[in-house]
Amino acid sequence: MIPIIIILLLLIIIPSILFFIFVKKFNGLKEVSIILGSLILLIFACVYFFQDSDSEIIVQKLTESNFKLNDKFKVFNKSEEQTLIDYYTDYEILISEKDKLNLINKIRNSKKFKKINQDDYSSYWKNEYEKELIDNQTVRNYNINQFYFRTITFPNSSRKLETKIDTIKNELRITDSAD
Repeated sequence: MIPIIIILLLLIIIPSILFFIFVKKFNGLKEVSIILGSLILLIFACVYFFQDSDSEIIVQKLTESNFKLNDKFKVFNKSEEQTLIDYYTDYEILISEKDKLNLINKIRNSKKFKKINQDDYSSYWKNEYEKELIDNQTVRNYNINQFYFRTITFPNSSRKLETKIDTIKNELRITDSAD
């Protein structure tokens, strides 16, 4: 998020300020520069205030994973990195026991659910028969130790959406990334 703000400052705001100074100083169009400056400021304020909240983003990502939380949840950790080409968002949330059991059952009852050991992880990802195609997306449902995973990869994209459920703690981790 921070690199985008810096890029916006360099490409939009600074040239705009220089333009308004030029218009005011050399053409005497003070009213035009004030109106244009106010409009640009208003656009940036609207973008900032009307962006989705963390809760809305989490619900959207869970919907993409074909999951739904019925009870309230609490975000206790969030990390986000974004560049012009790739991005990485990671949400760690506390969920209820009921929601945790519901999500685990959805993963466990999927067609190609697989319980694997940590040592077999790389061979599991190489095996093409272990993945399931749902709505043109590749879905893998598996269990390693105390964690249940649902990993979705999207066609014609490097995007990967992973949901990780801890069976001991009531924690859900949602990682969305693209390289």
